[in-house]
Amino acid sequence: MVVVSPDAGGMKRATSFHKHFEYHGHKEVGLAMISKERKAANEVGEVVLIGDVKGKQCIIVDDMIDTAGTLCAAA
Repeated sequence: MVVVSPDAGGMKRATSFHKHFEYHGHKEVGLAMISKERKAANEVGEVVLIGDVKGKQCIIVDDMIDTAGTLCAAA
């Protein structure tokens, strides 16, 4: 399993979530981040994944979802 932040601004939130897994003995849970550029407001351009998620279940932790463009691009 991997906890994923959909952007750099959400890393603090994702790291906190990740630490809860570690605290409860789940040391194998990873942490990753999506680096994105926006074409315009509410429109995601290039998306780059930082971290290893291949073959793993991902939990994307975000504070709010407007159009779900980032989540769809991340999937």
